Amino acid sequence: MTSAVSVSHDVLLRCATPSGRRTTLAATLAYAELDPYAVRVVFHSPHDDVAWLVDRELLIAGLEVVAGDGDVRARPVAAGMIELRFRSPAGSLVALLPRTDLDVFLARTLDLVPLGEERIDADELLVALLASEAE
Repeated sequence: MTSAVSVSHDVLLRCATPSGRRTTLAATLAYAELDPYAVRVVFHSPHDDVAWLVDRELLIAGLEVVAGDGDVRARPVAAGMIELRFRSPAGSLVALLPRTDLDVFLARTLDLVPLGEERIDADELLVALLASEAE
């Protein structure tokens, strides 16, 4: 088995809830070669971390145009920010992320695995999943 290569980038998000509450939230963007189509967005809170898996191509498209038509949407907004919208049965969140942070992170993912060269090694993925369940 080869070792998995990954990249991560810590960011600060300006967030708003449907009730209008605004806050700044620390998050980590993470990308792993083992799951080359997904970016993990981990929201850090005092109570617990919450992780979402987001399609990498959706984030790339969201740098330029409105992208996504499901639970996650991304789009550029004024002042060099990218708006990310997350929706689940438990609630929703609108987060603003500096475009430069997303550009830097996505460039690192593309250096690791260029678009169109994504591959999934099913055996390696299964070993990684079983290892994570054993923890």
